[in-house]
Amino acid sequence: MLKSVGVCADAAADSRQAVEMLRLLAYDLVLMDCGMPDMESIAAAARTPIVAMTAGFSGAEHDLLMENGTRDILLKPVPRLALEAVLRKWLTQRNEVISISA
Repeated sequence: MLKSVGVCADAAADSRQAVEMLRLLAYDLVLMDCGMPDMESIAAAARTPIVAMTAGFSGAEHDLLMENGTRDILLKPVPRLALEAVLRKWLTQRNEVISISA
């Protein structure tokens, strides 16, 4: 879906790889599946905004995500318009120029 809206993305197989990628490359945004083990280590390593993606959550889970560095949450399945809105919100705040392809 990211490719279809004109965004270049890398994927990590697990949290260890994600942390290493964050240390090596300057990412503009992290989209993180809440099902990824040890997501707190990713939040600790990130210097970029983290958007959590989850199939559902409670108020307590929302608070935990926000306490661990998450800036926004997308509910799965992620509608294209919701993804585009989050990309515009966070990439624009970082002074990135974003143009979503139709």
